[in-house]
Amino acid sequence: MQQRHGFNCVLRLLSLLLALAAATAQSVAQDFANGLVDAVTVEIVNHRTQPIYVAFSARTSLPAQAVWTPSCLRFNNETRIGPGGACRASVPTSVGPSRICASEYPTTQGKSPNCYDAQRTNQTIVETNFVPALGCERGDKGCVWYNVNVTPVDCTDCEWKTNNCNTASGPAYNLPVNLSCPGEASFTCQGPVASIGPHNTRYPAACGAPWLNPNCIGGLNPTCLQAYFYPMSALGACKYPPSLPQPIAKCPMGKTLTINFLDGP
Repeated sequence: MQQRHGFNCVLRLLSLLLALAAATAQSVAQDFANGLVDAVTVEIVNHRTQPIYVAFSARTSLPAQAVWTPSCLRFNNETRIGPGGACRASVPTSVGPSRICASEYPTTQGKSPNCYDAQRTNQTIVETNFVPALGCERGDKGCVWYNVNVTPVDCTDCEWKTNNCNTASGPAYNLPVNLSCPGEASFTCQGPVASIGPHNTRYPAACGAPWLNPNCIGGLNPTCLQAYFYPMSALGACKYPPSLPQPIAKCPMGKTLTINFLDGP
């Protein structure tokens, strides 16, 4: 009898904890809806013919904080988006540096998806940095900085200068992607992965041509920078020329950052 009583107490405690968690989630969602939390809207669209599984990881925590719309199918900290489907999230400007990555297969149950491991697993990286007004431009209440990153896991600026990281482990690339925000730069990075550039290095073939040192980013010009192929650091040995632009842009609060996972290689 005493054992059963203890078991019932545990069940009641679990029920209470679940109720508190649900109430907290509902409260946070209501704060977002009422504009009490500064947040940027992100929409992820699947243009492929099969489902994709999207993860969102913050540098300081896994997963990153966000309020997903009720129609989004969430499991194991991933969002499943069917062919032709889309999902929206409100992300607070306090999240900071973060990454979004996707796969055609869900993460193995028992493992937590981590986009900060995407270079090692050769996944296309969408880098985001959600920041308050001080990290944006004058007049912005908050914003997200965004870019595509296909840098191989062991690629350095000096190695790029020597051989375009031709001895590295392959690009961080598995799915083509387009990033857009109304009135801001749009980046498109597509495959197939091929041997390109002066050193015949394997990178997505339709993702810009950084070895040409172009002075433009994004847009429809195929030579403009569409992604980070290497760190492009403005400091240290082999630093990237500070006079040249970097393939990064800003989406302010009030606009939507759209991440389109495209069909094809």
